Amino acid sequence: NNKINIIAANLNPADIRHIKEILKLFNIEYILLPDISTTLDAPYSKEYRRIPEGGTKISDIESMAGSIATIEMSITIDDRYSPGKYLEETFGVPLYKCSIPMGLRNTDEFMNLISQICGRPIPQQLKEERGRYLDGMIDSHKYNAEGRAVVFGEPEQVYAVTRLCCENGIKPLLIATGTK
Repeated sequence: NNKINIIAANLNPADIRHIKEILKLFNIEYILLPDISTTLDAPYSKEYRRIPEGGTKISDIESMAGSIATIEMSITIDDRYSPGKYLEETFGVPLYKCSIPMGLRNTDEFMNLISQICGRPIPQQLKEERGRYLDGMIDSHKYNAEGRAVVFGEPEQVYAVTRLCCENGIKPLLIATGTK
């Protein structure tokens, strides 16, 4: 298949929806694991469903072995637990790792990986969004420049939030996770 695997285990449903919007703008086929964009925060319905429709299909997971590449949003995971590393070692699917696309640098890295793998330029709409974000960073820097933060949580989120703080002039005073 000509699909790109996107492994994004540390994101919330809204983050996943945004990743899907980005992939749609690139006009590429993909398999997103896990796709919790409609299953964990489905709209209210009078009809209760114990397991909402949507998500990543088992058949899609099975076909990940034939994809052209995997982008794994996880730079802190041990290779023993990495689905991307498994696909690379077992099926020869090239693995690209990046941090969660949060902030300018991490998002640029993610967009550049997609562009490199699919051989397409970054869509103009995404370039314009980046420009607006950068303008907002510049405008708010005078307020953020003396900010201080404490960052605690899951390692991937901590790494991404810490980089985001630093990009915006906020000095992390303490960075911690509950894991090794």
